[in-house]
Parts: sequence; C-alpha cells; structure tokens
Amino acid sequence: MTRSELSNLLHKSINDEQFRANLESDPATTVSQFDLSKKEKEAIIKGDEELIRNLMAEDQPARRPRAIYQALSSEPAPPAGD
Repeated sequence: MTRSELSNLLHKSINDEQFRANLESDPATTVSQFDLSKKEKEAIIKGDEELIRNLMAEDQPARRPRAIYQALSSEPAPPAGD
C-alpha cells in the first residue's frame, strides 16, 4: 500500500525541522506542495487535529494512531501497544 499524500505531509512534518517551520509560518503555501483534497488542506491549514485524525483513520486505519499522535503532539508518543 502506498503512503497517502496526507501521510507524507505528516511524516515530513515529524522528520524535517525546516518543513515544520514552513508549515507553521505559511501553511497554505506549504500544503500546496502536496496533492491533498480540499478537506485535507483545510484541516492542515486550520490545525484541526480531530479532522486530521479522522481523515488519516479513513486513509489507513491500521497504521494511523501512533503516527497521528506523533505528528500532532508536542509530547512523546505512548509506547506501542497502548
């Protein structure tokens, strides 16, 4: 299964400090680099964590909880299996 564009964006925001800074300072321009739906773009730009979680759950339900937690939280993710 290929990773979705939303998943790619979240992964990059976790692992790339400069990208994360760009996402915070100019989210509209930064998300335009990805092939996201209008709903996905709006969720990222608004920082709507609940909608992002829901969109990710629809995308790949088995893989999302830990990655979403890491992408949206300043706290460390709980250990796997929680």
